[in-house]
Amino acid sequence: MDTSATSELDLDLDIHDSPRPQIPLIPTRSFFSLAQSQTRPIFTTRASSSSSEAPYILQISPLRTPSSSYYATTISHPSNAIELFDALSLRTVLKFVGHRGGTCALENASNLVGLGGGKEVLLSAGKDGNVVVWDERAKPNGGVCVKMSAPSNTPLLSLAVHPSGAYVAAGSALHSGSSGNEASILYWDPRQPSFPLRAHNETHSDDITSLAFLPSVHLSASSTPVSTPPSTQEAERPQDLLLSSSSDGLLALSDPNEQDGDEAVWRVANWGCSISQAGFHRTGDVWAASDMETFSLWSDELDPISDIDIRIPSYHPSKSQKPQNHKWETDYLIAASSTRTMDSRLGIWTGNNAGDVALLSTSGTNPPSNKSEDAKWYIHETFRSGHEGIVRGLFWDEDNNLLITGGEDAKLNVWPKHDFSSDDLLPAAEDDAEMELGSPMRMDDSPTKYSPRKEKERKKKHRKRERVVDDDDEDGNEERADEEGMDLQVESEEERDGKRKGKRARR
Repeated sequence: MDTSATSELDLDLDIHDSPRPQIPLIPTRSFFSLAQSQTRPIFTTRASSSSSEAPYILQISPLRTPSSSYYATTISHPSNAIELFDALSLRTVLKFVGHRGGTCALENASNLVGLGGGKEVLLSAGKDGNVVVWDERAKPNGGVCVKMSAPSNTPLLSLAVHPSGAYVAAGSALHSGSSGNEASILYWDPRQPSFPLRAHNETHSDDITSLAFLPSVHLSASSTPVSTPPSTQEAERPQDLLLSSSSDGLLALSDPNEQDGDEAVWRVANWGCSISQAGFHRTGDVWAASDMETFSLWSDELDPISDIDIRIPSYHPSKSQKPQNHKWETDYLIAASSTRTMDSRLGIWTGNNAGDVALLSTSGTNPPSNKSEDAKWYIHETFRSGHEGIVRGLFWDEDNNLLITGGEDAKLNVWPKHDFSSDDLLPAAEDDAEMELGSPMRMDDSPTKYSPRKEKERKKKHRKRERVVDDDDEDGNEERADEEGMDLQVESEEERDGKRKGKRARR
């Protein structure tokens, strides 16, 4: 019998049978105050359907026109439609036919070339092999303003619009190509939609699940070559970068302006698992999520930073902590977002199988790592009792401070969202931030009793203690100064006596 095979099998069983490590979520101050009021949706509506089966709401994107604001949603089979809800009333105001076979990606753009400056439009990609620009005024064409088609109607699964609006990128499913099975990243100029500008077929070997252009705030990054000998010189960093993820387990950063697909790839990282979504952090770093509910962070050059099972961070109140039913355990990742109100923090939106949503974050600019002593995860807010089942789509309306969610129950919910503040990341109990992650959370300070008045009194007492300490330090310094002065006087007298004795000895 092969003993090496047996040992490997035993090791594999040990890994899967061992208890999952625990990383306690550190509750913020706002978490407890919001927990008492139980954040609930302020508006709720349902996606329409012509069949008896309730459709899923899969994705949500904003659409703003000079006269109105909408929330656009993609609807699952059999509808496959794109439904627009008025942002104020949540009434359905318009429905686009969507894509035959399914609408897979939804984006908005405000400066797409060829459509007039500043006009915001909606784009989608689908399994029919088309990228469509929708306009509510193009009613004779069913709302289709521009249609960009992939060769041979190759299904398109992901979509991204360049920050300048100069071109659109879409990622395809694995398909038969000129060199066998291939997955393509296709680029179009919206002014010439009949055929792609270029195709990169060498980046990935399986379905391309997500695309994202480097945000405009980072587009001025230096592209100066590394000063090294020619034989070891690294590739120059492109001015533009496209992030792509795939079911092949690869994350890639490539140059969207490069015609040659082999030369386009700048950096590649192999995560080793099927990647479902990925995006840029505000800092320029990269986040990614897998189909196995793992979450990872990568540097702006795709060096690994962290890799964690998103279900591990959890919050369990102590026996004295109220409300007792406000614990949190994550079942899946919904999305991650990095926006202007979050500074350098990455907001991580997670859900549970009951239909609840939680906002988690990492600690400041320091991302979590695999080392337990470095893993600092915070829970800011939970959104409960709005959905029944899995939440699929989520959009943080930062301009109106609202959270929009959609799920497998066909519901579209609008929630009040509370701002982050400089104090929000402070743990509810000061000792919690320093505790060992393997120990149970201590709630001795009863954070649920937090109130502005008590916080003011606490700070006042703290200032008094500081003044007492300062006074004691001043008194102590004076005493030390007196003692040092006496020592100097004694030493001076001893020196004078020594000098007199020395003179008498010489005589």
